[in-house]
Amino acid sequence: MDKPLVILSLATIMVGCSPKPTYQISDVEYQLMKSAMSVEDSLRALAATQEVYAKNAINTDILITPQGGMGELASLDWSGPIEPLLERVGQMTNYRVKVLGPIPNIPLIINISARERMLADILKDAGLQAGKRANLVVYPTSRIIELRYAAIV
Repeated sequence: MDKPLVILSLATIMVGCSPKPTYQISDVEYQLMKSAMSVEDSLRALAATQEVYAKNAINTDILITPQGGMGELASLDWSGPIEPLLERVGQMTNYRVKVLGPIPNIPLIINISARERMLADILKDAGLQAGKRANLVVYPTSRIIELRYAAIV
């Protein structure tokens, strides 16, 4: 009875002393892992950039109220300068468009393809696309959409 117990304990000790198998990653797996890390870094940088632009975005809360008048749904396909787009939204909402700052020689092009979206969201999208080149400010009490071009450096 003691002999099987000794053999079993020796076998257990021997198994515990054996080296752990090492896993070798292949070149393909290494490249995939490297690419995934690169994509993750790029997405993190993109999110940080969008966060900067989102801070300057129009607050649409007051615009979608009946007093703001931009809660209506509209479908709009636009690819062109921002000023005529603002004029069009202004006509739909009875707002005047006011342009401030030096008008750039190369027009600020906006691309919007909206299906049944609130006019306030369309304006917000245009403002985000304008980025650092221009800033949109909406005054609902005086019914003015203000386009402020950035100073040309």
